[in-house]
Amino acid sequence: MRVIAYSPLGNMNSIYNSSLPRLLQDSLPLLFAESEGLTVAQFTLLWNINSGVIDPKERTH
Repeated sequence: MRVIAYSPLGNMNSIYNSSLPRLLQDSLPLLFAESEGLTVAQFTLLWNINSGVIDPKERTH
């Protein structure tokens, strides 16, 4: 069984949990991404792919 990422770049809607920073603006993912010469979005998508998580664009009905 494989996991499908519902929202691979995180929830961009602050209504759901305004106490958490948005993924693309969080300092920890930014630190990892910059160390690899990537944007946070690129790093996050690459992490999902390398972890075997299916991106929503890969789904078929």
